[in-house]
Amino acid sequence: MLLKERGYFDAPVREKVEFTTKEFYLSHNLKFKEQYKMGETIGYGGLSTTRKCYHKMTGEVRAVKVTKKEDLEYGERQKLLAEIEILKELDHPSICRIIDIFEDKKKFYFVQEYLSGGGLFDSLIQNVGFTEQASATIIRQIISAVAYLHSKKIAHRDIKPENVLFESNDALNIKLLDFGNSRKMGENEAMHGVYGTAYYVAPEVLQGDYDEQCDMWSIGVILYMLLSGNPPFNGSSDI
Repeated sequence: MLLKERGYFDAPVREKVEFTTKEFYLSHNLKFKEQYKMGETIGYGGLSTTRKCYHKMTGEVRAVKVTKKEDLEYGERQKLLAEIEILKELDHPSICRIIDIFEDKKKFYFVQEYLSGGGLFDSLIQNVGFTEQASATIIRQIISAVAYLHSKKIAHRDIKPENVLFESNDALNIKLLDFGNSRKMGENEAMHGVYGTAYYVAPEVLQGDYDEQCDMWSIGVILYMLLSGNPPFNGSSDI
């Protein structure tokens, strides 16, 4: 196997939290099942499952990320609400668009664009390396998306090939997604705490005092991997 995922630094929080009906402030009176027909599972996350879904009126194919409330602990709930605050602001051609959000007593439903081209990580597994031209095309889009985020004082904090998907199989158009570790910053504010994935995290994040520029290190790691087919750093542990 060309690459091996090293895992996350984010520490778990043990305290459970109870949700009340309609606590989620972006919910509305419509129900997910009234608007969409659920399809097959296309992905799994630590706290969610992603499935295809079909809009009942238009037949359009979309993706829905489903999160069970019972699986959320207090710190994870806070992260989810912070992620929604960020998603509300985003409108960029290289960022996966959230179309609608639903809530019922047991679950949250995040309806988003359906991206049929697969992940950049899978492409790296299958290829020894991308051409310089293809690498430039991909990285240009990632930098454009990240520059847009930084203009809004948003740090992504988990840029990696798994969070970059191709729009289709016949083009190099990509979308950045997964803002679960993202952070909206104030002016001249530094971030603390280690978030991200071992292969891609910047040194200043490990030191615990950093700003949104930590994302640029992660982009550099991806570029190296696109051109060489291998990660730039090797070691017997994540430390």
